[in-house]
Formats: sequence, C-alpha cells, structure tokens
Amino acid sequence: MTNPPVDPIRTIAAHVPIPADVAATLDRSCGDCHSNRTRWPWYDRLAPASWLVTNHVNDGRRAFNLDDWNAHGRGRQTPPIDHVCRDVRNGDMPLWSYLLIHRGARLSDADTQAICAWADAAAAEIAGK
Repeated sequence: MTNPPVDPIRTIAAHVPIPADVAATLDRSCGDCHSNRTRWPWYDRLAPASWLVTNHVNDGRRAFNLDDWNAHGRGRQTPPIDHVCRDVRNGDMPLWSYLLIHRGARLSDADTQAICAWADAAAAEIAGK
C-alpha cells in the first residue's frame, strides 16, 4: 500500500495549533489510521489481514484525517475534532484490534487528558471562527 502525499498547508496542524506532546501521542496512537503517513505493516500484503487493515485505514482517513483538513464526515464544515475526546475517553479509539498488535499505541490517563484538553480547545477555536 502507498500513502497519499502530505501537503503541509492542508494538515490540521496548519489550521489549529497542536502542542508537541499531543502531536507525538496522535502520531503514535492515531496516525496509522487517521493520517496520510500510515506505517504499513508486513501483513498488509496478506489476505485477509490486508482487507481489514486497508478498510480500517480508509475508514479512519474518511472520519478524521490529521493530514487533510477537508477529509472529514459529510455534512460537516470542520473536521470532527469535537469527537476526538469522546472517542478516546470512551475507549473507542484506538481500536481494540489495533491495540492487540500495537501495544505502544495504548493511551495513558495523561495522554487522554492532554488529547481532550487540546481537542476541546481546538473545537472551541473552530466554533469561534
């Protein structure tokens, strides 16, 4: 699999500031499915695992893509940053199936708090524009 190119002007970071610690956590725990910088594992070339991996990446990019400000759910004027905190706090993200193999992607309580603080501030900033 290949990744689409990343245009720095189109990234969320170009529109909403992301603290360095949160950016590192998003890269570690979210970037494989929610960016154009997926680190494709060796098993992505073997069916049926490849189908599952590709489907998760495509779904993740459509829902919330850190590298494409405009790649978000239909009917929304802004990316769904306001869903980020809810999804990590509820344990919906990262997906449990991803965490089975990528143990380093697990979010600590501190990670979740930092992501929520950023996401809530970013959502408020976007709403105020």
